Amino acid sequence: MLVVYLHIPKTAGTSLRSYLSDQFPREAIVPYGDWQGLRAYDRIPSAGLIAGHFDVRLLELLPRAPRRVITFLREPVARTLSALHHALHDPAFRHKELDLTGRKLADLLLDPDAMRFFANTQTAFLSSVDLDYPTRITPSGLTELSFDTLVPDIACAIRNLEKMDFIGLTENFASDLLILADILGTYPPSVAPKLNIQNPMATFPSNLTQRQLRLVCQYNESDLELYEYARRINSRYRRRDRVSILSDFILRQPLKPSDRLVSRRPFPGCGFYEEECDETARPFRWSGPADESCLTFRIPPSRAQVITLELWFPGHPFCDGVRFSSDSRIRTVWSRKQGRRRTYLIHLDERERGWIELSIISDQIAYAGGDLRQLGFVLMDADHFPGLRGNLRKMKFGVRLALDRVKLLCRASKDGMTITHEAKRERQSVSPEPREATGKTRAVKSKRSERSDRM
Repeated sequence: MLVVYLHIPKTAGTSLRSYLSDQFPREAIVPYGDWQGLRAYDRIPSAGLIAGHFDVRLLELLPRAPRRVITFLREPVARTLSALHHALHDPAFRHKELDLTGRKLADLLLDPDAMRFFANTQTAFLSSVDLDYPTRITPSGLTELSFDTLVPDIACAIRNLEKMDFIGLTENFASDLLILADILGTYPPSVAPKLNIQNPMATFPSNLTQRQLRLVCQYNESDLELYEYARRINSRYRRRDRVSILSDFILRQPLKPSDRLVSRRPFPGCGFYEEECDETARPFRWSGPADESCLTFRIPPSRAQVITLELWFPGHPFCDGVRFSSDSRIRTVWSRKQGRRRTYLIHLDERERGWIELSIISDQIAYAGGDLRQLGFVLMDADHFPGLRGNLRKMKFGVRLALDRVKLLCRASKDGMTITHEAKRERQSVSPEPREATGKTRAVKSKRSERSDRM
């Protein structure tokens, strides 16, 4: 099944695309998010995910079934303020025809020519083509959405909106992400990703004067109507609790995966950045941006579990640990440290249901350099061992810990002996100074001399 995500700017699309990319194999994801790259891509019919800043014209190029078309809308005033704030601070976000040098937000709100680049964008993305009346678009004829000829059509946008398989609201991003996971059959995250977030205070309508607020609403008249219609559609979706969605998801997963958990698709976890590879092509994931990450393991019920994690802490070493919590009671946690790399073994109680969730909370409070990801950790590997295999794994881990302690004691003993020998040689090399005789010593000497005289 093909999933098509129409990413309207400033609607939490970066966070959603990060989530979606973890749900599909790499080879099934179209590696382009704009029209220019898509024109040269020839494997659209075999793709599993297309996500990018596309308007509804894209749907004319794709197979009509089976596919799922999704999008997210945002409250128009907040979306417009977010776009304005981003454009003022990031020249790459501005339209090539728009010069914002030396301009401020209050100035832009009074300029209708400038505001046409920021207002009614959601209506424009959904009304550039009326899906009820196909226009025979070809890949070679595709171009970026032109603001010169852009005329938002609210009636056309509403008709197209009704044909979407899912319409999410940015304001309800976390809860709507669970609804989307239920619809697509993907992993339901306990922590929603929050990426590419600008200053949230800048998007509050309360920061505007009454006159400025009226102007923004006038500019976004079509978007406001479209958003209210989307809210009514969104309110009709079936809402299930996360445990029920997760239960259905887990039942579809293999009990013993053949690949690494870090590279598995769908990725059974949240609170991590997208997968990367080191110089040896070994996959890994940074934690973040929140301080809590979560992993879900499918397990055979009614058997104790042993989970092993290999983590790396690239930040400042004085606080290089993590804490664990789980929906199952944690019996023991062992840690084996090798430089900035640590291997953890977590022994958990039996569970009646077929999965265990493990939360990893980072305790980092400092970082080296300017990379804020170093406040967290890097997940290198994770695995789980049920029943007897878990006990054997725990025994093997305990032997390694014992050997590490023996090596540490031998090194400390050797260092202590070296220090003792060096101190002894140092004392021998220094000649002792004559001690001054005390009163008691002088009295003993005088008595000895008197005895010798009598004899």
